[in-house]
Amino acid sequence: MTNDKNLAAEQIVKSILAQGKIDNQKMFEEEKNKIEAAYEQEKAFLMKEKQDKLKQVIFQFKNNFEKEIQREHVNRTRQVVAEEQRYLTKLFKEVTEELDDLTIEEQLALFIPVFKKNTLEGQIEVIVGEASKKALTQEKLTEFNAFNPKVTYQLSKKELPSENGFILSQDGIEYNYTLSSILADVKEQAGVRYLEKIRPEEG
Repeated sequence: MTNDKNLAAEQIVKSILAQGKIDNQKMFEEEKNKIEAAYEQEKAFLMKEKQDKLKQVIFQFKNNFEKEIQREHVNRTRQVVAEEQRYLTKLFKEVTEELDDLTIEEQLALFIPVFKKNTLEGQIEVIVGEASKKALTQEKLTEFNAFNPKVTYQLSKKELPSENGFILSQDGIEYNYTLSSILADVKEQAGVRYLEKIRPEEG
């Protein structure tokens, strides 16, 4: 009887231990699965973070590289334009000196086309520059009337000091044909070309 009780007790203990082993194994598997899932999740997060950082580094490098190329292009453009500006300044100076030395015939060769193409009508006051007063006399202006029967040129009593060329004045409106004004327009156009060259790069 006692042996039977011991055997039963032993079987119960074995059963309990076996169940405990199964429970422990099950718990171990669950924990293992949780750990593996957490590991995979963390691994995926770190990989994504790494890829995002890599993309950011590549983007920053590309952006810096493009800016450097752009900066170099602007610097070279500035150098070219600066050289052009120096050349134009020298050219304008030489042209101004040559214009100051024009003979009466040479001045008239420049001025006559303006009077021929003039479409104004009525009486026009002609304000002459000091350097052109020998070329544009009232007598010569009267000859120019023949270019347009609807116009009458009148030599002004006013004079433009140290100027070469003339101004046509009518009803408070002036049309400036002084050589300094013409050269200023050319300089301004050159400045516009300069801005057009560098503006896209500085934008």
